[in-house]
Amino acid sequence: MKRIIYSFMLVCLIMIPACEIVQYPYYLPRDKLNLSVVLDTSGSMGGTSIEDSKSALKEIVDILVSEDILSIVLFSDSASILNEAGFVSDPDALKQLVSTISASGGTYVSSGLLLGYEQVLLNLDEQKENIVILLCDGDVDAGAIELVREYKEMTIATSAVGVGVGADTDILRQIAREGGGSFYNLTNSSEISGAFRDEVMLLLSPVIE
Repeated sequence: MKRIIYSFMLVCLIMIPACEIVQYPYYLPRDKLNLSVVLDTSGSMGGTSIEDSKSALKEIVDILVSEDILSIVLFSDSASILNEAGFVSDPDALKQLVSTISASGGTYVSSGLLLGYEQVLLNLDEQKENIVILLCDGDVDAGAIELVREYKEMTIATSAVGVGVGADTDILRQIAREGGGSFYNLTNSSEISGAFRDEVMLLLSPVIE
């Protein structure tokens, strides 16, 4: 249903510029997010890919409001928390933090997913959209699917973004399917901002009474 509503909003925006629905989110109640972005910072993400990812994250920060909860997890050989789960109360500070991200090391997706899920669990709320968005440009280890299934049972969804020709698109697509989320297959890192924006706007669809 949320996808139908969002699709209708996009049609109004394109076909009927004067349609009031395009004023969303200013007058329609919308879902609040409990979101963790899990970002691949392995060496293969170096250069344009990591810079485009940082730009996309900054755009997401600008979309969110103070009632939304955001955490940012980075992973390569292991995972770390760039921004602990909390309300988006200081967007400028968050964007400065995002600017410090760099790329190096290998790719261990499960470590990033686990930390992302743990961050979402800290504020699990049935009144919010509880979700992890994974971005990866390489192989996905075998344990990732089981993690996705386990946390889906705890009502945490997972969406996946694959970047470039080296991304394990079959497994990332399965992650999104098993996690009840969306899958984006991007051939170019310049498309990351659009994919992130589309996914977050979908999650922020008007509340269905």
